[in-house]
Amino acid sequence: MNWKTEYEDEIARGLMARSDGNEAMARVCARRAAGAIIGEFLRRKGIDDLNKSAYKLLVFFESLPGVESRYKEIASHCLLKVRPDRNLPIKVDLLAEVIWLKKNLLLESDK
Repeated sequence: MNWKTEYEDEIARGLMARSDGNEAMARVCARRAAGAIIGEFLRRKGIDDLNKSAYKLLVFFESLPGVESRYKEIASHCLLKVRPDRNLPIKVDLLAEVIWLKKNLLLESDK
């Protein structure tokens, strides 16, 4: 599966989960979609060892020098652990952030 199909599938699943009231699954889908985006970004930069989980890609991406802070902030949000009440420790819409990440990091529009 190519990155764009994986991204689109995960965003669609995330939006469906959210509409069903399952915000936890929406966050999981957003994380996976972010992994697809970051994997493609790294591939375009010539980093080919991409057989990694979305989590590992997010952690690696956060450590890269020269990446704009807003992009790293979104990666950081995707890596946040939920509190015992199953909510993130900050108010953030991971799906919206990941959609923004795709449009800006990869300069890809949703057509």
